[in-house]
Parts: sequence; structure tokens; C-alpha cells
Amino acid sequence: MEYDYVPQVLNVAGGDLVHFQWIGSDYNPNRNPNDAEGGPADKANENAYRADRSNIVQASTSDMNLPRTAAQVSMFVKENGQPDTDLINALALLNQPGLTSADEGTRCLNLTELLSKNQNNRDKAKKDIQNCMKLNNAPTPYFDAGLVKMRASGRFAYFSSRNNNFSNRSQKGLLIVNGGDFSSAMTITINFVLVIVAVMML
Repeated sequence: MEYDYVPQVLNVAGGDLVHFQWIGSDYNPNRNPNDAEGGPADKANENAYRADRSNIVQASTSDMNLPRTAAQVSMFVKENGQPDTDLINALALLNQPGLTSADEGTRCLNLTELLSKNQNNRDKAKKDIQNCMKLNNAPTPYFDAGLVKMRASGRFAYFSSRNNNFSNRSQKGLLIVNGGDFSSAMTITINFVLVIVAVMML
């Protein structure tokens, strides 16, 4: 395993505070990290790639590799039981400066813009500092979301959308909360092409 959460499975009670934070390194040997999908070259570090970036997005089950939309996230809710979109976006996108920048040289670019900027070279586009989808715009590998009060009961599967290649590179975790103010954990069952969504009562 190249990346992992510690602990992989965490059991807490409703109302407990969980400190979400992690650290990586921009100073590992340059070995085309993440299958050459590492971050942009760091000129202060002999052009080594800024490789270590992690994030948290909720999945419906531990064996899934697709994140829920912010509106479907039940792991992080506010006092009224609604999704805490500020926290959800911070954990998923790491508050990258390019997300709010209007400057053409620093703002986040979409895939079409990244390919145009990099002469349709997909490898270069993946490493571009304006590729916020790969979290390349995060200036450091350290991220601190602070203390988060767990308000919803349930089993919450989550993973890193960057450190996941549908193989042994599969950074995943499970948070189990008992006795929360809300029972908002949704479950999704897939049977052939039929998708059934069951939402527990709030």
C-alpha cells in the first residue's frame, strides 16, 4: 500500500470530535509518483514532483470507487442534519487557492483548458499546477480540517479520489458512529442496471 488512513476503521460515539489531518512529503525521490500522475514540478526541490496529496470523499460502500455528490454526503452534517458543504468541499478539494482565484495563471483549469495549455499532452496536463482535480494546486501535503463533531449515526465509507487507481493503490477508510443526533447514512444497492436508493429516516 502506497497510501493509507490511520486508523483504517474508527469507531466513535455521536457527539465525539474527530481531528481530520494528514501529512505527506514533497521530498521523496523523483520516481514518477502515482504512475507519473504526481503533482507539478517543485523547482525548489530539483524539479521533483509534489506527489503526496490526500483527500477524503464519501462513497456509498467500501467496495465502491465513486464519490457521492455533496448533497448525498451523510458523513458530515450540520446541526440541522443537512450536509456540511463547506467541510465536505474542504476535505475533498483541500481549499486549493486556485479554486477562488480569477488570475489566469493561478486559477483552476478544466480538462479542456489543461489540454490546450499543455499541447494535448495528457501526462503534462495531469502534472500541471492548475490541475485542481488532481489536487496539484494544494501548496503543501499537510492538511488540517480541525475538530469535526460527528452528528450522524451510521457506517461511513470514504476514500481518497487521488490515491486510487482501482488496484492496490486504494486509500480507503471506514468511520462508524453510534448514537448520533441523526441517522442519515444512506445505502445504495446495485443489481444489474437497476439502482435502488434507500434513505433512512432523519
